[in-house]
This record gives sequence, structure tokens and C-alpha cells, in this order.
Amino acid sequence: MTAKTKMRGLLGNSITEPCGLLCCAFGIKNSVAKIYLVLTEEPLPVDAVAAKVARERSVVQRYLQELVDNNLAIREVRSLERGGYQYLYRRNSSEVIRKQILTQLDNWYRETRKYLLETWPAPIQ
Repeated sequence: MTAKTKMRGLLGNSITEPCGLLCCAFGIKNSVAKIYLVLTEEPLPVDAVAAKVARERSVVQRYLQELVDNNLAIREVRSLERGGYQYLYRRNSSEVIRKQILTQLDNWYRETRKYLLETWPAPIQ
């Protein structure tokens, strides 16, 4: 696949699934994006998320941390009656994520346009 074909693919495809957009906008793997999609507004423990996606707890915990680091998920701490605590994860609001993606798109457009207008190589004489 040539660079021209890749660019046509990038700019020519419509987005039909949120996973692809999340992967592109936040630089996360598809498996991490799928974890995001099972999160809800209701906080869930790691074990519940792991059961929903049929993955090992340690893998899910690592993916959840990546979502938190990218501001896609929020981690809360709940104290347990017998002592100790438990982390709960919930999806960040759709509006917050939408604004983050739109900001990134605006920045990309501005920087790409600037590059093409100011820096793009002149034709070889």
C-alpha cells in the first residue's frame, strides 16, 4: 500500500464505529477501545468489566488504566465494609470525549494546513 493510498483511505472513509475513532484520536489499541465501550455511567469494579469482555483481570486492569490516562474513563475508590478499598471505573461523559476529539481534529487541520501552505516542498526545477 502506497502513502497515497493510505492518505486516501484515511481521508476518504467515513467513520461507522466508535472504536476506530477512539483508536485514532487517542492512540489506543482496538482492545482498549472495546473496554471503553463496555463501561457505563454506573461505576464498575475491574472483575465486572473483565467478565463482560472475557479477558483476564490483570489485562483489563492495565487497559482501564490506559483509559484513565487518556481521560476516557474515571477511576473512583470505594471503601469496603471489612476494610480495604476497591477501584471502580466508569466512562467519562460523551460530551467531554467529543470535545477532546474535536479539539484534536481542529489542531490537526490547522497544523496540516500550515505545513502545506508554508513548508510543503516547492517543485524541483
